[in-house]
Amino acid sequence: MICLQRREGWDVVFQRAHAYMAARLLHSLPPDPSLACWPELLAATAQHDNGWTEWEPSGRLSPSGAPMDFEHAPMHTILEQAQRVCALGWHQDSAVGWLISRHMHQLYDPVRAQHQAFDTWLTDQADLRSQRARACDHSAQALERAYALMLWADTLSLTLCKETLPFGGRWVQLDPDHRGQSYRARRLERLDVVELDPWPFETPELQVSVDHRSLSALTYDDYASFLKDVQATVPQRRTFHLRPGPALPHHVLEHMTLAQLRRRAQHAGLQGRSSMNKQALLDALKRQEP
Repeated sequence: MICLQRREGWDVVFQRAHAYMAARLLHSLPPDPSLACWPELLAATAQHDNGWTEWEPSGRLSPSGAPMDFEHAPMHTILEQAQRVCALGWHQDSAVGWLISRHMHQLYDPVRAQHQAFDTWLTDQADLRSQRARACDHSAQALERAYALMLWADTLSLTLCKETLPFGGRWVQLDPDHRGQSYRARRLERLDVVELDPWPFETPELQVSVDHRSLSALTYDDYASFLKDVQATVPQRRTFHLRPGPALPHHVLEHMTLAQLRRRAQHAGLQGRSSMNKQALLDALKRQEP
């Protein structure tokens, strides 16, 4: 789980919730006919963290009794969840399994040299991907392109859920998409308002949400007490407001309302914007954003 410490407790986001938001980000992209395995990509993205079972009583707290973020889980737990989610994917669909297995390689290949069990398992998974790529309807190249987009959405979702964007408007680089297009993100004033550059979505702005649970205790006597608190807490929705950065494609500008164009013009420092009609604003912004 993703654990964010607050002044008087914790905000907890389950891994499955973060993965589901990543799939929703993908679903908001414009159609791309070159991605033949689109349904499998959406399924793999939504399910790639299904190996985590935070509700089981075998979980662990930190030595001080605090909830433990997934990044600090012991390696045997990480390996177990990776094996579990790959098995689920392979038993659902070859392309879904391939994409999830590829993601496990991306995450854990850097640590395989320090963990023999991981090294053996990752080698077996690479062999399985080679076999299954020949058996499914998509080439290995097509699957790799789809995975690049899966990783892009996963990184953006995780960046939002973990609140890792710094204050002050500093840009943070994200993973490139399946076309090799690089992206960057920043927040200017609030945690939930994020700018993306370039803008990848069809709509002029986008809102995405994730379930989280706000806990009122900082530490717990044991994991059972923590689980009881989590299960008794009603989930809330955290909404992120995504908007374009400095540059915007013209086709996105053309779909904006007058109010959205005026906000865009204000952000760009366009003089005389309050007296312009929609077409004049659109023409002026197109000259500024070629």
